[in-house]
Amino acid sequence: MEHILDSYKKPVQEQENGVDFISVIWKKHKNGLINHKYVNPSLINSYSIGSSRKLILKPYFINVQNINSNSKLFKAGTIYSDYNGKIDTKKIKPLYKNICLNFPTRLAPMSIDDTIFSTNSKRIYSAGGIVVSIDNPIKIILELLNDKNGILHLDKNTRNPAIINHGYRIMCKLLNVSPSLSIYIDDSKVPRHSGFASNGASLGAVCSSINELFGTPIRNKDLLRFLATNYGEQYNVGDSEFLYKNICVGGCLATGLYKDGIQVLTGHTLAGSTKYYGTAIIAIPFDYKPISSNAFLNLEQIAVKNLIDFPNEDYKRYITSNFKHIALPKLASSDISGISNIIFGDRFNDEGGLSIKKFISKIFPRSTQIAEKVRSLYDNDKPHCDMLGTSSLSPTFFALTSNKVDENICIKRFKEQNMAVYVCPICNDTYSVEFNKKNL
Repeated sequence: MEHILDSYKKPVQEQENGVDFISVIWKKHKNGLINHKYVNPSLINSYSIGSSRKLILKPYFINVQNINSNSKLFKAGTIYSDYNGKIDTKKIKPLYKNICLNFPTRLAPMSIDDTIFSTNSKRIYSAGGIVVSIDNPIKIILELLNDKNGILHLDKNTRNPAIINHGYRIMCKLLNVSPSLSIYIDDSKVPRHSGFASNGASLGAVCSSINELFGTPIRNKDLLRFLATNYGEQYNVGDSEFLYKNICVGGCLATGLYKDGIQVLTGHTLAGSTKYYGTAIIAIPFDYKPISSNAFLNLEQIAVKNLIDFPNEDYKRYITSNFKHIALPKLASSDISGISNIIFGDRFNDEGGLSIKKFISKIFPRSTQIAEKVRSLYDNDKPHCDMLGTSSLSPTFFALTSNKVDENICIKRFKEQNMAVYVCPICNDTYSVEFNKKNL
């Protein structure tokens, strides 16, 4: 049984919006650093170096007043919501030459209050959500180059160049620096559009590694709020200039910036959390074919509209009361049963606006059949898992268990539904620094 999603069956090459997407290939020098030969087309000043191109990404920033707030696309480096903390930028200097960092990904079983998603100029969404942090990380290798001209080098096969560019620019703005960096991201173990938040984890990895480079002048909780309110997602493969403006409640970032495997967020703040010493059994239908990035993002906009229009005020009061009086108090004692019951009702009992029947079945019709077959893993006098859910808007099912016998039962049940099944450890810590070398 595999303990990470590294054998997920995905094609070597995909076609998205007419642009070839090649799976990431790890390219290293003998000393383990990035091969600077492989870089992406630049959005500002680019020129050829042999068969490759060099990114000249001077930190520049867009005046938010000049942007149409209704536009779905925005330029990398745009800051919508300022950082509220204090940073003594005069004392900031790089401490390392190289950093390698692992940023965990997540499963997202539900948002907390579906009725309060809305757009606003500061992009602060108080809806919140429940996230499960899994030890299937995105790896980033960052190298500080000798010049200080603000040049960013990326591997030519980077899947999310606009996100990397965006993270680089907003951190340069925040810290008032302009380092030249070589950044390589390995996200090849994270399936796309399957509920793992690779976009958010990539942004978190880039900004955390830059924060580490300069001695972590920004606290993790402050970095979370800053990134969540200036969040965007990759829209077109290979495009390093424009991102898609999308709602972020913070879960995709919190799993790398806060400790504990089970987290509850509200208003970009950790409302409660606990460690979970077990595994996530993750199941993805073999016949599920993830759609393109822009199609998926358009689908998310439909989901948001469904949430805003969700009329069930009784359900809203029920959720609020259950969280306040049952789920969060239990979570404080490391008991996740209150949260798990809410998740199960929301997704499997058709109580929430994004339940399996109401919404996920529109993406993948067979999800309702799968749900009926696997629901007894949790809905049972003697349940075989501590939590059962689906992740985000995808038909990715998962079960949490700390018992080996129950783990095997869950695996067998999922496999019976023609699903690829993986066992992944829960991550109870923040991002981890694999190495940092001074050599300055």
